[in-house]
Amino acid sequence: MASLITSGKTYYIQWRVGKKIKCKSLKTVSYQVAGEKLLQFESARVRGEYNSLPTQTPLPEILTR
Repeated sequence: MASLITSGKTYYIQWRVGKKIKCKSLKTVSYQVAGEKLLQFESARVRGEYNSLPTQTPLPEILTR
């Protein structure tokens, strides 16, 4: 199960993987947007996808891997 936390005005998702705590910035200051992204993240984890949040990796780099 994941949760929302804030640092300053930015929202983050925090979740556990084993004994480690992972944290990912949602890059938003809106609670409503953060809540929606949290729901998408949790549903993706239930489906077995590791991380449904968008990355900043360029598409050509992903396709060449």
